[in-house]
Amino acid sequence: MITRNPIVPENHVSNPVTDYEFNQDQSCLILSTLKSFEIYNVHPVAHIMSQEMRHLSKVRMLHRTNYVAFVTGVKEVVHIWDDVKKQDVSRIKVDAPVKDLFLSREFIVVSYGDVISVFKFGNPWKRITDDIRFGGVCEFSNGLLVYSNEFNLGQIHITKLQSSGGATTQDQGVQQKAILGKGVLIKAHTNPIKMVRLNRKSDMVATCSQDGTIIRVFKTEDGVLVREFRRGLDRADVVDMKWSTDGSKLAVVSDKWTLHVFEIFNDQDNKRHALKGWINMKYFQSEWSLCNFKLSVDKHVRGCKIAWISESSLVVVWPHTRMIETFKVVFDDEMERWLVQMDQREQLMI
Repeated sequence: MITRNPIVPENHVSNPVTDYEFNQDQSCLILSTLKSFEIYNVHPVAHIMSQEMRHLSKVRMLHRTNYVAFVTGVKEVVHIWDDVKKQDVSRIKVDAPVKDLFLSREFIVVSYGDVISVFKFGNPWKRITDDIRFGGVCEFSNGLLVYSNEFNLGQIHITKLQSSGGATTQDQGVQQKAILGKGVLIKAHTNPIKMVRLNRKSDMVATCSQDGTIIRVFKTEDGVLVREFRRGLDRADVVDMKWSTDGSKLAVVSDKWTLHVFEIFNDQDNKRHALKGWINMKYFQSEWSLCNFKLSVDKHVRGCKIAWISESSLVVVWPHTRMIETFKVVFDDEMERWLVQMDQREQLMI
């Protein structure tokens, strides 16, 4: 394991990270602070650029392009920043503080209050759907929008945003495309949904509830259940979930601070309870993680995010300490089981 000495003390919080997220293919990490936003290459870790910008609360980048979306102290305004021109090229005003942002080359999806709005890429950005009411959780990738039901918080809707075709409507003299395709409704959990994550192909979606014990995987085309995994027995708050690059594995971290890795296709590699064939109860029939790793965290940690850098390697970003930890999923021939091993820790310069 390679360990680099911290550039700043671990308790250094004079310029705290206010938001952080990976780009669409998880090759870049963008972080915002009270003073600037910073972009890093994930593997190998390398600082790409820095832009002074005050009081950012949300920040997202579009692939590896020069476009960045962010929210400042005025939390109802989304800024679209062109880093080549070093200026805003457009702004979007919504009716409540922004909860989340998703970018594609064609759309920007903004969640705020209890609604989701979809805008068409351009200058100015145009709202192209009526507001979609939702239950507070959403995800957008490859034109596929997943969001929790506003009435039954354990259900999710999956719908395709279509850029062409379909009926048109007239709104204040402006012709707009009706882009919401036929959707799928999935009864995913009994308890309210906590998180949804689409894989890179967007043909599968992983879900967990606020209970945090069960992870379910569904096909996005028809809502068929593919896998049901047990994270643990005790209730936990799932901090992040992320699919591997080829969609064969799912990594999950909860506030129990254990990194779990589940196998999607070769399900025989996942662990089962020793009493599976003896006691006919759902708990003992459960499918557990392929392998796991107990993370070392201090009492100040509130969250982290995961990104896969290959089919067998992933990183965990800790915003409080500005650390990136790299892990490998390997098979130990002597022990005849899969293991998660830490590879290295690196400090981000902010």
